[in-house]
Amino acid sequence: MALNLSQKQAKQLAFWISFLALGIPYWIQPYDQLTLPNSLFSIGTPVMMLSALCLRGFFKVAFSDALLITGSVAPVTVLIRIVVEVFLLPDSHNLWPFELLIACLFGLIIATIGVLAGSLIARVRKV
Repeated sequence: MALNLSQKQAKQLAFWISFLALGIPYWIQPYDQLTLPNSLFSIGTPVMMLSALCLRGFFKVAFSDALLITGSVAPVTVLIRIVVEVFLLPDSHNLWPFELLIACLFGLIIATIGVLAGSLIARVRKV
């Protein structure tokens, strides 16, 4: 059964699936056990990569769009945790700019791998 999704729907689905797959395991970790980027490695990491691959390889999404959509998942996930925890405990996350920088690099690396693999698939499929 094939999915008949528009590019916009595919982009939204890829973001939200990746966001939840990466976010839920990250958000349930206790604050004192967080280490970035190690705390981001979970089931969400291959899901992000697969989402980028599918966007590029099967839904004909532009390289830059697929990279930005899936690459933004990690920083958004970390930012949400920072905002919530700083609201609840103002002394936490005093190094938040570095947390966001690490999450941006992590997201960019994972998304790049997926988008490049998707580009190879698209080339083989002659899309």
